[in-house]
Amino acid sequence: MDRKAFIEKLVGHIKQWENEIDKLETKAQEAEAELKVEYGRQIEELRSQKKAMEEKLEKLEQAGDAAWQELKGSLETALNNMDNALRSALEKFK
Repeated sequence: MDRKAFIEKLVGHIKQWENEIDKLETKAQEAEAELKVEYGRQIEELRSQKKAMEEKLEKLEQAGDAAWQELKGSLETALNNMDNALRSALEKFK
């Protein structure tokens, strides 16, 4: 996958995460007090991971051709970690 396609893939994932996090926030508002705290923790963690991914994406966009290959590996790992965390949160709060 070339650099442009990889960046587009990351941007798509970030938008999807934002939508899913927003859905969790809606559920949190409707939840009982006890669950609201847990929702809040999960949402805070997901937003933190999303922000970290956005920062890595920005570095990737600014990186030279040689450096982007190095960043690609860490971004793929972060992408998988975020997908897993989001999937876990969604399963937990069905």
